[in-house]
Amino acid sequence: MDYLKYLPKRDLISLLEIAYEIRIAENLCTFRSCFNKLKIMMLCEGGFCVFADKEALDNRQIPVFFSHTQDFSEEFLKQYVNGRCHENSAVITPLFKTWRPQNWRAAWDRLKDGNGVRSMRLAKAYGYLDGWTHANYHPGNTTVSVVTFAGEKVENNQRSMAIMRYIVPHMAESFSSIFKNNLSRVREGSRLRVTPRELEILKWLEDGKSTWDISVILSRSERVVKWHVNNLMQKLCAQNRTQAVAIGLRLGLLD
Repeated sequence: MDYLKYLPKRDLISLLEIAYEIRIAENLCTFRSCFNKLKIMMLCEGGFCVFADKEALDNRQIPVFFSHTQDFSEEFLKQYVNGRCHENSAVITPLFKTWRPQNWRAAWDRLKDGNGVRSMRLAKAYGYLDGWTHANYHPGNTTVSVVTFAGEKVENNQRSMAIMRYIVPHMAESFSSIFKNNLSRVREGSRLRVTPRELEILKWLEDGKSTWDISVILSRSERVVKWHVNNLMQKLCAQNRTQAVAIGLRLGLLD
């Protein structure tokens, strides 16, 4: 771990403490607290962690994924994944080849053709002009965890690189531990018994409709719509509506 020499002693001590806290995290509340400390260390506005089915990614499919955002747009993640921006990303493509942290601005500067431009434009449209992304592969269950810190400007130096290289494997193991059982249940697609009404609502969620919008379309109360949405999210083991749509696409519930 020669790269740790680039960390000031105070940063290194803080990083070791966070690594310990995050490895023993048993729920998102603890994970969120650690994530916030890291966001401050990285001097950025926000970030996210994604736990995804790598087999689907390798087969150029929309993956089942579970995510946690920290002062970051969930809508960006939805558009990024559902729009398959990861397939030609100037950040993700080299990341999965080298398994080394990737700085967004440096990756974008290397763009020589149209590949990766779409993902870059999407990020900039949401105000994410710079960032760092790193990932960890879990071969035992063919999954991958991807961690990103982003904002208008994020330092591209050896200190930031060292933080990412050291802490992301710890974050990945923690996030995997929290969500691996959920993914296993989702993979058992045969157990799902999604009702026609729930499927209809899922399709409206894919179109970005709100609870109120759906209640008007279906001539049902918002309370009833929320009840169906909650049932649907439980069946799909989804943490939010964005994930429910992504899982529905992966399982073939949506065209």
